[in-house]
Amino acid sequence: MLEDGALVRIPKYEFMTLLVTPYIKRVSYEQMLMMQDEGAVLLDVRIHSAFEKMSLRGSINLPLATLWKAASILDKSKEYIVCCDVGKRSTIAAFLMAQQGLNARILEGGLRNLYEQQDEGVVVVPDAGDGIDMENELQHELVKENEPDI
Repeated sequence: MLEDGALVRIPKYEFMTLLVTPYIKRVSYEQMLMMQDEGAVLLDVRIHSAFEKMSLRGSINLPLATLWKAASILDKSKEYIVCCDVGKRSTIAAFLMAQQGLNARILEGGLRNLYEQQDEGVVVVPDAGDGIDMENELQHELVKENEPDI
């Protein structure tokens, strides 16, 4: 601490209300589609096996554990929409990204909500083949970034 102060322990709901929520912006499925048309990147932060079973068309798989290490090499000029099953991982991811200076929003309700309310406008892709798995690419980039110059 730079100044005299007190360390205070606060309950989880107060932490979320006072510190996390002001950083977190949520978007509806319709807003997400418009933002994607304008160049926003849709990141799915679930594990790869969950992503393979079901994902949104055009999404990029970047599991939370990898994002934790890779956030510093993401493009700060882009807008990101983060999704997961119910919103817990995407909230953590968006908070982490905001701390790194990235513009991240959360898909409201998560994929499970979209799947349960699926209608003609919602495209949830089972056995996703057109999504992108960036985990391996980013792992390679992180290794290259941390290699000493010889």
